[in-house]
Amino acid sequence: YDKIDASNLDNNPAAYYSWPKEDLVNGIPSSELDDKLYYVPMDDISWWEGNQRNPTARKMWSESDWNMQYERGTFIARSHLSALCSNDEWDTNILLVNSDQTNAAIDELRAEDGESEVDRYQHKTWKYILNLMNDENMKSVYKETDYVQTWHAKTCNFQRQRRGKEPCYLPQEYEKCTDDDFERKSELTLDEILKKDGVAGNDCLEEIRANIYPWAKSMDMLYELCMGELDEYIMC
Repeated sequence: YDKIDASNLDNNPAAYYSWPKEDLVNGIPSSELDDKLYYVPMDDISWWEGNQRNPTARKMWSESDWNMQYERGTFIARSHLSALCSNDEWDTNILLVNSDQTNAAIDELRAEDGESEVDRYQHKTWKYILNLMNDENMKSVYKETDYVQTWHAKTCNFQRQRRGKEPCYLPQEYEKCTDDDFERKSELTLDEILKKDGVAGNDCLEEIRANIYPWAKSMDMLYELCMGELDEYIMC
């Protein structure tokens, strides 16, 4: 999609889909390519220049048109990507160091919010996993990506247990939709999806599919739901 010029978006309807549809009764404005976008509650903030810039989907399409740059913030540290990628492997166009202003803002947020229970669990678990990764006897046992996936899964289960849910693990293999299902993807029923081998009887997969089915149907994403593409985003 980043290869499509904003002026050519009309000829690429799959690149931008206006949603939700205009509904003036419920206060939902039109959001087609050249309609002004409303950023609530940004429009009420004094420094926001929405009325001057009149942002539209077409104007916002290309980040380069706006000369946008993103500092790394807390993402790199919290994701632990640095454990897998050495500095010389980073794209030189990426800002690797926060500005003093950004660091000050991060420190202020941490002071206000403090570290959550999930954050503490994440950090404690990562410290343990990192020790395993650095253990010479364990380096040849698992790949680094396996350790990161384990860390993610344990954190996810901790979040689920805090909400009174059972731990949830996705099976390595289970039946998904076929090419024939794709041809009738808008007609897939919840019963069909739940009856797939490996899905039936798996409380985790059944829960995800039952909860997300109405939304997936409204977004024409039933096939993606059946293929398991939404699992990791919804599970935690």
